[in-house]
Amino acid sequence: MRFSYRPLLLAVLCLWLNACSQGPSAWWSSVNAKAHQIATVEASYHALQLEHEHLKKDFYVLEDEVIELRAKVHSIEDGEHNLKATGTPGGRAISSIAYEVPKGLRAEDALALAYEHFTEQRFAQAAATFEELFQRPEAAAVGDAWAHYTAGVTWFQLGNTLKAKENFDEAMNGATGEQREKIHKKVDLWMRAIDRKKRGGGTLGG
Repeated sequence: MRFSYRPLLLAVLCLWLNACSQGPSAWWSSVNAKAHQIATVEASYHALQLEHEHLKKDFYVLEDEVIELRAKVHSIEDGEHNLKATGTPGGRAISSIAYEVPKGLRAEDALALAYEHFTEQRFAQAAATFEELFQRPEAAAVGDAWAHYTAGVTWFQLGNTLKAKENFDEAMNGATGEQREKIHKKVDLWMRAIDRKKRGGGTLGG
């Protein structure tokens, strides 16, 4: 906001013209009145400038608060979305994993790769590899109960208790013979861990 002195010049000119007819005393009195009026306007202008700066600072503070609140809202919404999709607020879904399983792998090689990722605790890569394998028509020939059990543990480590339970159920349904009792005991432990996780408890290792 810039103050213009053009009105002042016009006022002085008018006063000078009036002075010719009103006399020196009336002219001087009129000049003093106009000067007082201009000083009042300038004071108001400076006051408005200060108020503007104050309001601008308040605006930036409020803007930061709005951004922070929006971030919190998005965080809550993301947590609610993850809770529905994975069973926990911070769970990983398959869509969040960027890893691509190498093309052209045989089913048994894909299974070996999934186990390798799991052993090295590359759980996101392991989950993606297990998922790709289980979707193949020939998966039943190589993907036994232990494969689904391991996939269940993998998804648990990624916070996706829904996918973990899905694979644990597949492991229990597919277990036969001597492995049946072992898998059922292990799955039972992990299902308890899932229940604790839902209640905000710890995790289970092993």
